[in-house]
Amino acid sequence: MLAALLIPAAIAAGLRIDPPDLRGTWRGTSVCVDHATDTACRDEQVTYRLRPSAAHPESIAMAAGKIIDGKEEPMGDLELGLDPKTGELAMVLTSPRFHGRWAFRVQGDTMTGTLVELPSGRLVRRVAAKRTKP
Repeated sequence: MLAALLIPAAIAAGLRIDPPDLRGTWRGTSVCVDHATDTACRDEQVTYRLRPSAAHPESIAMAAGKIIDGKEEPMGDLELGLDPKTGELAMVLTSPRFHGRWAFRVQGDTMTGTLVELPSGRLVRRVAAKRTKP
């Protein structure tokens, strides 16, 4: 899942992500905004592991997991590029069931994020996470 539109834009703009400021394990919540509309959506305790991408030095690899019955279950890997317009780490996700945009902002040891449905722009999820100390 590559942020095909965002990574080239970051490269063209000469933007680079500073991985030491982002790498680490982040824990928090990912909550559904509208349970009535998104009936399959579940609020989750999440873990994100950020590291420099081996494939794309201008992006960040995120291994996402959720906690179920006290154990971490993998949800998948994301390649996040720096969106030069917003300053967010972001990617467009396309699957047979969903088309949307993940976007994350990092300030110190706090990360906030959103999942927005495309093309409607409807907010689906909000994320709040803190970096854990080694």
